[in-house]
Amino acid sequence: MKDSKNVTDKSKRLQYFYKNGGTSISPFFIILTFPDNKEYNYSMAIVYLSLGSNLGDRVGYLQQAASLIGAIEDIKIVATSSFYETEPWNMPTDNWFVNAIVQISTSLTPIELLSECHRIERQLGRVRFDENKYEDRTIDIDILFYDDLVINNETLVIPHKHFHKRAFLLVPMLEIAQDFIHPIYKKTVSELYEELENPEMVYLYGTRV
Repeated sequence: MKDSKNVTDKSKRLQYFYKNGGTSISPFFIILTFPDNKEYNYSMAIVYLSLGSNLGDRVGYLQQAASLIGAIEDIKIVATSSFYETEPWNMPTDNWFVNAIVQISTSLTPIELLSECHRIERQLGRVRFDENKYEDRTIDIDILFYDDLVINNETLVIPHKHFHKRAFLLVPMLEIAQDFIHPIYKKTVSELYEELENPEMVYLYGTRV
């Protein structure tokens, strides 16, 4: 029997996988701010993407999504987190997710990147029935951070508006970028994680029993 590794137990006795010898298993109305009030240079931005699936071959969908992202000419994959099995957050479903975070460098603008993410979602069978409702999905690709830009319009919100509330985003981010500073809250990922109250269950993939 495999040991169950819930990395967000609700008693807050937290054991982070990345601290214990773990290794990765994963293959406008507009508000826009620029660093130092300079015109933004999109030459090579550092971006964090969240991948999630709770339908069908969940791991397979994440692997395909990562592969398709890496195949885009203007994107280079820098790092990927391990895969985590996560309790559905604020959703009326019994289907647990598999989640991961991918760090990329890209010359695509945020809107261009969003378009590519949606294209890959469609390619992998994602159907969006209601944009205002959480539903089961083959694949979900969200832009969490694009350097330290802050964007808020009808098309795109960066940083992801719920990042600081969700263990399934914070835990894999801890693994690859624990010192990244949230551009709005001005706190590191580690600090945001420590402030979580009643986090949903998050397990290193393959350890939930």
